[in-house]
Amino acid sequence: MKISLQKSWPNNWESGILIIKNVPASIPIEEIHSAIQVFSKNSGSLKVRFQFPGSKPDTTNWVLESPATVLTELIHIKKIPLRWNMYQISEFYHIKRCNFCQAYGHTTKNCHHNIPSCATCAGYHSTKDCLSEYCFCVNCYSTNNLDHNNPSSYHSARDKRCPCYLTEIELYKKSRDYSHN
Repeated sequence: MKISLQKSWPNNWESGILIIKNVPASIPIEEIHSAIQVFSKNSGSLKVRFQFPGSKPDTTNWVLESPATVLTELIHIKKIPLRWNMYQISEFYHIKRCNFCQAYGHTTKNCHHNIPSCATCAGYHSTKDCLSEYCFCVNCYSTNNLDHNNPSSYHSARDKRCPCYLTEIELYKKSRDYSHN
């Protein structure tokens, strides 16, 4: 059986994007694809978007594009077995956040701000130079009408539970059409 995986960027809003997290770097994508085929008959149309280092040493996160029907099947199983271990599989949300000003919708390359905002404390310095012992989200601070006492602002701009980040995920989901595949 020949497996054809292609590196690509999405050209179709009806496709879904999934991520398989912390797979040992020694496991080739073809083996991952074979494991996925057990759970989805239409997995032959998976395309590699990109890969990046996992959160554990010597691991890789694989980001794959798939038809919406395949994405739906795979995110319901939550994990796939590879070499006697289970690896998390979920939908991947491509949310752009600038590492300079921390705002959503653009990256540092396209940022028009002149003064940085720290992702940790919202101070006017780069995140790598932060010495603060507390967290404060510049996005939530701006969204909450500059209410410095709002408890929902006391987290990092990188926090996956940030209300602004969760709003961006909901907007991303609404921009996708999963019904036609």
